[in-house]
Amino acid sequence: MRSSLMIFGFLLLVLSPSSQAQTLYEKYASLPIMENLSISPDGNKLAAIYNAADGPQVVLMDFPSVEFTPLVQLKKARDRIEYVVWSGNRYLIVALSYPEYSSGDYFRINRLYRIDLKTKEAKELTDKRFSKKDYYRYVNFRLVSALKDDPENILVSAYDELDRGISVYRVNLADSDFDKIIVNNYKIDSWYADNHGVVRLGLQWEKDKSTDEHKLTTWYRNADGEPMKALHTVIIGKSETFEVMGLSEDGNKAYVMSDRINKRESLWLYDIQNNQFEREVYSNPEYDLAGALTNNEGELSGVFYYDDYQRQHYFSDNGEQQTALIKKLLPEMESFVVASSRDKQRFIVQAESTTQIPVYFYVDLRNKMYGPPRCCKHKIQ
Repeated sequence: MRSSLMIFGFLLLVLSPSSQAQTLYEKYASLPIMENLSISPDGNKLAAIYNAADGPQVVLMDFPSVEFTPLVQLKKARDRIEYVVWSGNRYLIVALSYPEYSSGDYFRINRLYRIDLKTKEAKELTDKRFSKKDYYRYVNFRLVSALKDDPENILVSAYDELDRGISVYRVNLADSDFDKIIVNNYKIDSWYADNHGVVRLGLQWEKDKSTDEHKLTTWYRNADGEPMKALHTVIIGKSETFEVMGLSEDGNKAYVMSDRINKRESLWLYDIQNNQFEREVYSNPEYDLAGALTNNEGELSGVFYYDDYQRQHYFSDNGEQQTALIKKLLPEMESFVVASSRDKQRFIVQAESTTQIPVYFYVDLRNKMYGPPRCCKHKIQ
C-alpha cells in the first residue's frame, strides 16, 4: 500500500495562507507528521517515522517523493519507535521501546528489529539463549555500530549472564545469529565503536558508597583484541566534563566535549597515548556546544549548538560549502541538514522561521534541483 494524502495535507498546511487559521503554538504542540528522516547510503531511498492517527509507522519513500510505503506500524499506545538507521541499502534497523515495571517504577526497554527491503520482512534481532531467561523482558538491546563496510552485519550490545554485564555481539541481519565479540570483564555499561566498526570505547557508571559521589569512567583500547584500559574518570557535578564524540582516523586521538578552561562546552583534541588535551578544536564565544554531527555510519563531521535555532559547524570545506548553499537557497529561513547520502550529493534540510513551523526540503546536487517534496521543483543555479 502506498499513501501520500496526509503528507500532501501537511505541505498544504505549512505552505498555504489558510494555515493562519491555526495558531503557531497549536502547530508546535502537535507531533510532527514525519520525523527521523534518513537517506540510504546510495541516496535513492528515504526512511522516516510517520506519526499516523492510529499509531507510528516506519515508512519508505523514493527520493525525493512523499508517496510512501508503510513497513511497520505499532499497535499499542505505550510503545514507540525510537529511531531508524540504514545498514547498507538493503536493511533498515528499527529501535522500538516499551515500558516495563520493576521495583516501584516504570522504565523503558529497547528492542531492535531489522527490515529487509527486498522482502519487506521484519524480524526481531534477538537470540534464543536470551528469550528463554526470566529476566529477558528487562534486557535492553542497543545498536553499537551499523558497520558501514559490512552491511550484512551490525554490532549490538545486550546483557549476558555469563559476563554479568553488557557484552557486544556481531549480529547477522539475515538470520539474527548472535556472535559474541566482546566479553565484559570491566563492568562497562555502554560500548562504542570507531568509524570502521571496531569497539574501542566503553563507559562505566559507579557510585562511591563512602562519598555518595557518582563517577563516570571512559575506557579505551588501542586495537581489536587488546584489553580495555581506564582512560579518564569524571566525578559528576565536580569535575570538568569529558565526553568522547569520536576518534581520529588512526584511533590515537579523541575528540572530546569538555567545559574545561572557558567554562563552556567546547570540542577538544585529546592525545590518548600521552593522556592529555592537545588543543581546542572548536568553541562558540557565547553558547555551549550541544553535540556532535555524525553521519548514518557514525563518522564525526562537525558540531552543533543552539541560540534561537540549531547552528551547525562543519570541519570540512565540503560541509561548510553545503551550509552556504542551503543559506543561498533558503535565505528567509533558518535551516540545517538532517540527513545526507554517502556521496553528500543528496540531502534533506529542515527549515523554519519565526512564522513558519519546521518543514523539510530536499536538495539534489546530482540533478541540480531542490524544493519541498512533490510541491515545487527549483533549479540550482
